[in-house]
Amino acid sequence: MGVDWGTFKEALEAWLNKLPAPTTLLSECKFQDAVNGLTDALQYTMCKSVPKMHPSPYSKWWWSKALLALKKKKNKLSAISYKFHAMLDLLSHNEH
Repeated sequence: MGVDWGTFKEALEAWLNKLPAPTTLLSECKFQDAVNGLTDALQYTMCKSVPKMHPSPYSKWWWSKALLALKKKKNKLSAISYKFHAMLDLLSHNEH
C-alpha cells in the first residue's frame, strides 16, 4: 500500500495553480508568503494523497524485501551445504 503518484501530482498541480504566478521576490514578506504557500500546498497534498500507516510496534522497520531475498538464498545454500556436508569439495560450501 503506497502512494498513487499520479493522483498526488494532479492534486499538487491543482493546489499550486491556486497560488500566484512565480515572480521575482523583492521583499522578505513576499518571500515568506511564497514559502508558506508552497509549504501549505505540499502539506495539504500529502495529507490527502499519502495513506496513513499504523505499523505494529513489534514490526521490524529495518527489514526489507531485499533482506528477505538474501535470507532465502542463505537458507537454501545452508540446506544444500548440510545435505552434502560429507563432500568437502562441493562449491556450495564455498558459497555458504
